This record gives sequence, structure tokens and C-alpha cells, in this order.
Amino acid sequence: MKQAVLTLFLVISFQVCAQPDVQKRLQTQLDQAKEGETIVLDVGIYTFTKGLVLASKKGVTLKGQGADKTILDFKGQSDRTPGLHIKNTENLLLEALTIRDTKSDGITAQQSEGLHFRHVTVEWTDIPDRRNGAYGICLTHCKKVLLESCISIGASRVGIYSSQSKQVILRKCRVTHNVIGLQIENSLLVDVYENEIYENTAGILVAERPNLAQRKGGNIRIFNNRILNNNYPNFSRKRNAARKIPAGLGIALIAATKVDVFSNEIRHNNSIGTGIFSYHLIDDSVKDRTYDPYSTDISIHDNVYERAPVPFQGKGKLGRVIRSKFRFGKKMPDIIFDGNVKASAQSEAELKICIRNNQNASFANLDAANDFRDVSQDLGPYDCGLPPLDEVLVKTFTDKQ
Repeated sequence: MKQAVLTLFLVISFQVCAQPDVQKRLQTQLDQAKEGETIVLDVGIYTFTKGLVLASKKGVTLKGQGADKTILDFKGQSDRTPGLHIKNTENLLLEALTIRDTKSDGITAQQSEGLHFRHVTVEWTDIPDRRNGAYGICLTHCKKVLLESCISIGASRVGIYSSQSKQVILRKCRVTHNVIGLQIENSLLVDVYENEIYENTAGILVAERPNLAQRKGGNIRIFNNRILNNNYPNFSRKRNAARKIPAGLGIALIAATKVDVFSNEIRHNNSIGTGIFSYHLIDDSVKDRTYDPYSTDISIHDNVYERAPVPFQGKGKLGRVIRSKFRFGKKMPDIIFDGNVKASAQSEAELKICIRNNQNASFANLDAANDFRDVSQDLGPYDCGLPPLDEVLVKTFTDKQ
């Protein structure tokens, strides 16, 4: 199909474009876009008072001239909708632009397939500020998604979030000054690699939560990332679940299944480099009988760890447990397993938690299942290997262009 190119604005110099019809013109083009069309935004700062919507489209491209050159500014937004809400859309390319200072999330995508975001920035210029939008880039019930060379700065919950999605690649992105840098929740077949994840409250969170439509996730590979200095103050709202996240977490696996963490730099996260937890340690009031709250099939190997000799930095329930039950002091272990296990598990081998060949890494099993009575720093029972997980492959419609 021959591709049509629609140029929205022509701006000779870098300036603020505040024409009263900017909002209407772009939304109209999004509403009327046909398969194979490209909407091009030229250099400029475009101001918006309402969020934009792209719904029920196929094969559309929306592109600017560069994330530092084409800026969609929502500082004066009058509603609390996402800057760009994508729904029921197939084969979308979004590239080379910035969405800035939205009142709600930056970009949300729901029930969509074949999404390709590259060189896209979502940012809030006031940080830290609990009034910032919750999510930078938020994927829910999406399939075949490639995010590459994207940036998220200043989200009051999560910089880049994948919930109940399948076949997702997050690569070469930069996430900083968010409460949680990356969160993978109840998602299946996810590769996270070659990202810079630094100066968030927590770097990466992989979790399976109860009472969601997509019950199980798994086959998640986290590799070749730099996860550094994630000690930023938690600025999420008090009643928000993200408020419970303690500062200083590099990677946290909560009720996670089939996760392989390897070949990462995990440095200077001043609470825990990598934590393997059951959901019970976070919330012991779960009533869903079909929910499995335990982390299993976890492999942590060939990573490099480094931390300063400082006490556990985080607050919240986990912080209270660490400070009241243990005497690690300034020698907090780099890798922590909470020790909560299924009653049916008769041995460590059945848990399938393997930790080996990590540089400079100390370890502790907190024995949470027995009220922390027998804390052990013996790594021997977990010195094992698991079969490698499948590579995630995502072929986008742009591969054909």
C-alpha cells in the first residue's frame, strides 16, 4: 500500500506554537487517519489543553523530528486524561517526539497489538512532585510491543509499565527519577535489555498480582542492563501502592515466575541489589485461593554487584522488618530471598531458585516462613542452574518499510 504523509505543522524556527486550533487539527488527523498514513509533526513546542486519543486504527505512523525538537506540552492541561491514549489499535509506529507535563499518564496503550515506540520521551519537568502523572508509558493488555530508545522521567508511580501484556521488548531505554523505573506485572514473554535504569526509588519490579484478568506471567529475561543508584526518595501519593516501595532497590521480584536475571551491572542501590520475595511479605491479606503468592523458577547469575557500606535505606513494611529483625548494619546482603515457600515444597530444588556466578555478591535467606528465626547466608542450597528461557521475538509492521 502506498504510504500517505500528512504534515501537520511547518515551523521554521524552534518556537512555542499556541494556535487555538492545534488541538483540534491534530485530533482530527488522528481520528481520520487511514491505514498506511503517516502524520508528521515539525519542529516546535505544541501546547495542549486536553489529552489526545488514537483509537481503532491500523497501520498508522505518528512522528516528530526528534525528541528534543518536537515537544507536545500539556502544562496547561484542563482535564486529567493521558497525553496520548491508544486503544484497540494495530501496527502503530510512534517516534521522535516528547510528551511533557501531562496531568495524568504520559502515554497509555490498551488492547493493542504491533506497537513500535522509538526515540519517544515522556517527562515531567517538576521532580520530585507527587502531582506528576502516575505512568510514563503504560501498556495494558497489549501484544507484540517494541519499545526502544525511549526515555521516561519523573513519573509518580512507574516510568515504563507493562501489565497483562504478551511479547514485549524493552531495550535501550533510559528511565530516571521515577518512583519505579520499570515494572513488569502479570506479563508473559518479556525481554528487558540494554537499558539505563538509574536514580529511581526502585529500578525494576517484576510482580504477579492477584485478582487480575491475566492470571500468570513469566518467561521474563532481564539482561545487559545498568541498574545504578536507585535511591531516589519515594514521592508517590500516600494512598498509592507504590508508596510502599522502599528506596534503594535495584531489582525486586515479587511472586514472580520464570525470571532470568543475568549479565547486569547492579551497583550502588543502597538497600537491596536483588530481592526475591513472596507476595505475603508485601500483603498477607490475599483472599484469592487460586493465586500463587510465591516466587519460583528464578535464576540470578553472572551479574556484577557493588554497594556502599550503608544500612538499609528503605522505609515501609520491608524496611521495618529489616531493621527490627536483623543485624546486618552496613553489610546488607546484595541478594535477598525472603524464605517464604510453598507448604508442598520439600526441598530447595523444588523451589527452583538458582543463584550463581555473581561478582561481589553476598546473600541471605531471611527465613520469613518461620518468623525470621533462622536467617542463613549459606548460598550452597541455591547454587544451581536452570534452562535458559526463550528469546522474545517481536516483528513490527515497520520491518517491512
